[in-house]
Amino acid sequence: MFEGNVRRGNILGTQYLQEQKVALVFVSTNKSDKDYSPSTLYQDYAISERQFHWQSKHDVRIQSNDGQRIIHQRENGWKYLLFVRDRKRDEFGFTNAYYFLGEMEYESSHGECPMNVIWNMKYDIPGNILELTMAV
Repeated sequence: MFEGNVRRGNILGTQYLQEQKVALVFVSTNKSDKDYSPSTLYQDYAISERQFHWQSKHDVRIQSNDGQRIIHQRENGWKYLLFVRDRKRDEFGFTNAYYFLGEMEYESSHGECPMNVIWNMKYDIPGNILELTMAV
């Protein structure tokens, strides 16, 4: 279905598939200082089973192409698909897999550099994943 610049082992942040108008959003909800730089310690978490808080890259402004693509997502036809994992690595040091949670629709945002975005989930976040991804 998707052809483009996403390759195995190269999954970071948001990947844009321009021709398909699809954004693949990859987040780890529990970040540790040793795995992330200060500029990538984003606050990404489930608010409820139907809403998710996500922070854009640290340099995204409201008036930028990325900011406008997000804010006007309904009008411009872009689909945002959310993939989450609790942590980058498991207790044995192996890389954790992402769970695909489905399509998101823009609800609201505030701030910039990074933008704080509230997404409405098309489908409920499953309970076991919701527990791992909710802000404490």
